[in-house]
Amino acid sequence: MEEIVHILPLGLEFDRAVIPFEGRQGFRPNRVYLLTIKSARDAPADLIQEHIEKAQKVKDYFISKKIEVIEIDTKLIDIKDVMAKISSLICKEKEQGNRVYINMSSAGRLTSLGVSLAGMFHDAKVYYVRASRYSKDDVERKERGITICEKREIIFLENFKMLMPNKLGLKVLVEINKRGKMRTVDIIQFLSKLGAAGYIVEI
Repeated sequence: MEEIVHILPLGLEFDRAVIPFEGRQGFRPNRVYLLTIKSARDAPADLIQEHIEKAQKVKDYFISKKIEVIEIDTKLIDIKDVMAKISSLICKEKEQGNRVYINMSSAGRLTSLGVSLAGMFHDAKVYYVRASRYSKDDVERKERGITICEKREIIFLENFKMLMPNKLGLKVLVEINKRGKMRTVDIIQFLSKLGAAGYIVEI
């Protein structure tokens, strides 16, 4: 039986994280993956503490709704880690025949970019929660997050079709990632070593 799964990278938001599940039109997920900073990172201690408190508040919300929540430690300022974690979760859930939704608006801008790219690449349903305004003071920010949602307003992003590289292309991308950078001649030599058709050269 198909299950509904939400992936939720969490910054310093609360309203934007939970409002999709409010009201009659709210999604009723079987499971929510909460991407958070569980371990200490290179960030000011007060921001880390605020994030930890917000994550607990969001977790408590899902528990009160009797929704399974799975917390995943993620380097939210590292776009590659964000994309890797989200891609892995999407593939795992889709292999089980489940429908995957991703909230791209509940964390910072860089995280949102990685979230959107990973979601579109793997054909998940990426959505944006529109905020009404910013929090007016520290009390409201602590209670409801950086942005405030006065009503439930969700926009689904159109998934752009992305061409996936073939097996040979994937090997080249992995090699570039390992080395950090490669010149054109390095790529040609690498393809030659692999025995790729049309790239056999004398070295």
